[in-house]
Amino acid sequence: MFKDKFQHDDLENLMEELVFEQLDAILHSVLKKMSDSPIAIQDVAAIALNNLPPRYCSSILDKNQPRPQLLKELENYKPLVHDKVLEAIDIVEANPHH
Repeated sequence: MFKDKFQHDDLENLMEELVFEQLDAILHSVLKKMSDSPIAIQDVAAIALNNLPPRYCSSILDKNQPRPQLLKELENYKPLVHDKVLEAIDIVEANPHH
């Protein structure tokens, strides 16, 4: 793969963490009950991420100690992420792997 030709360990889509945070909260609430199989979880995450704007960072500092402006931006995305995770759960539940 071409990606393997380049240093990319610090490149990360910060939306992934928000998606998994919401997914964890939803799975541990009475709001939604779905399979917690690795395939279902990855399907939900992939669908949600494909329907959210990416927010990449390439600095270890932004990942470990985000700037206040970045923290505010990510916080503002949480309601949208929540909605997209719920939509993705509905899609996965309606189209389970067999």
